[in-house]
Amino acid sequence: MPRTATKRLSKTEVIRRLKSKARPEIRKVYLNHEITGSVLGVTWGDIGTLRKEIKKDHDLALSLWASGHFEARALASMIVDPERVKVADLEAWLGDVGDAGLSGILSEIAYQTPGAHGVARKWRRVRDEWKSTCGWNITGHLASHDESADDDELAEAVAVIEKKIHSSPNRTREAMNNALISIGRRNARLKKVALAAAKRIGPVDVDHGKTSCKTPDAVAKISAGAKRR
Repeated sequence: MPRTATKRLSKTEVIRRLKSKARPEIRKVYLNHEITGSVLGVTWGDIGTLRKEIKKDHDLALSLWASGHFEARALASMIVDPERVKVADLEAWLGDVGDAGLSGILSEIAYQTPGAHGVARKWRRVRDEWKSTCGWNITGHLASHDESADDDELAEAVAVIEKKIHSSPNRTREAMNNALISIGRRNARLKKVALAAAKRIGPVDVDHGKTSCKTPDAVAKISAGAKRR
């Protein structure tokens, strides 16, 4: 018997399914996390179920991002083909980012793309809160997951964090603190560099809005061990 080809889902069908799973209480949670734009109220579990069904579909991912729905963009980040994502795509999507949730989603795509190192360097130098947040998020991901990331460059990033973290925008401070932790957990050499900087930096103040989220203690997290997340 010939194998039956897997039916590809359309953007319309995916959005319909997402809307069918929308719950007001979940939407409220996302809004408390200050997610902007269109928020349906779909749990990460339900989004993950669609991800398992779709697997990878680059063209569908592009159309889902264009829909503007937060959950559709989250799904897009899971099914996109990072190798096909161009820097121009990342720059265009960056223009849609206006909250911590979407900056995290874009960063998850960006760090896996061929242009990751370049956009990380570029975006973390920008004063704009969301561009710099994405830049530092990507830096943290690269420190955690990319064997090719240059340790000398990461050590230089630690020096920038130490110098600028307290004067940076709110969510950028959060991303810088997380990047510092990731760098410090990469290996023994960077642990020493990042831990010393974290001690000099001290507590990092981040306004997490109407949530119970807390800013991680970089000293404690780095001290826990030089290992990847």
